[in-house]
Amino acid sequence: MLHITRASVSNYETGRRVPHVSELRRICEAYGVGLDYLGITPTDEVFDLLSRAREIFNNPAVSKEKKDDIYKELMKLYLSI
Repeated sequence: MLHITRASVSNYETGRRVPHVSELRRICEAYGVGLDYLGITPTDEVFDLLSRAREIFNNPAVSKEKKDDIYKELMKLYLSI
């Protein structure tokens, strides 16, 4: 129903992996709840930023060079914290 593999669910349960926002939305829709039920608000900027970054890195249309540039910038930000 959710189009999520058993292995993915197991990884979520054990904390080895975190569901992508699109998966969380499907789960919420299946149970008739909103993302806020999981403690995630649509305006949560950090969550949104991470979801967008993941989409970029998984997008085959974005060149490896561009992904490398973005990664370097993200690491600079991370290391400055």
